[in-house]
Amino acid sequence: MISAILIGNLANDHNVIDNREYLGPGGSVYFAAKTFENLKVQSFLISPRGSDFPGKYLKNSVIYPVKPKSEKTLVFRNIYDPKKERVQWVENYQNAALCDIKKILLNIPEKQNILFVAPILNNIDISVLKLICKYFPKSLKVLLPQGFFRKIGRYGKIISRFWQNSERIISLFDIIVISEKDWNGAEDLAKGWGKITKISIVTKEERGCSIYMGGIKKDYPGFKITDIIDATGAGDVFAAAFSVAYLKNHDVDSSARFANAAAALSLRFTSNQLKYNYSDIIKLLRKGERR
Repeated sequence: MISAILIGNLANDHNVIDNREYLGPGGSVYFAAKTFENLKVQSFLISPRGSDFPGKYLKNSVIYPVKPKSEKTLVFRNIYDPKKERVQWVENYQNAALCDIKKILLNIPEKQNILFVAPILNNIDISVLKLICKYFPKSLKVLLPQGFFRKIGRYGKIISRFWQNSERIISLFDIIVISEKDWNGAEDLAKGWGKITKISIVTKEERGCSIYMGGIKKDYPGFKITDIIDATGAGDVFAAAFSVAYLKNHDVDSSARFANAAAALSLRFTSNQLKYNYSDIIKLLRKGERR
């Protein structure tokens, strides 16, 4: 059985989309772990959380620390305006500091097929990343760096910032996945990263993705989805699905198509209703209309 170790922040999301509101579990590691569960991958998460986090949505994942760190979980408020621009605020971020990872690693099997690091805040130091990568030397190492492009401003508002000296961290990983919404210059960054790491990917929600390898770009169109409910977490779903497919076949083209299909399916669900499975993804791959 494939297994994955995920490191980042679980969150409680408060989403406002087209004047509709809903509360649900969130954080990149949540969407990735849920995707892993749907694909029958055993997941181990390292993330602080409060006693209010709805763990029932990750029934088949193991979360460390075993006991909640506090009463309140990190909250992300995502507000989408009619133009689909997103504004974000955070609450309880004082409870979001990562735990003593070195101590927790002693409880986790070293033979993990996938190492999935996905900070949603800029709260992982390079020394910790080096430790983690060294601890899992044979794992397929995947990084979603969106948290490195964020800082917390007044009243908890998320403000974009440029990620300085990214090459020091990029070089530790095999696959980098960045959303075009993480930074306006995501394409340029991914192109440069593609010369440092094995695979550098820019996700574009329903429009698919672009992949850079050795500075060479290839586009993979997404699927036409008419009943989009929520795009939150689509890039995280893509990254998890891509890592599973690539681990199995080492083929970028088929892995990208598989991940695009998984991400497209996720657009039809809110975070507490991610019910697609492997068969659903294959069905969309075979019969779905591409853009």
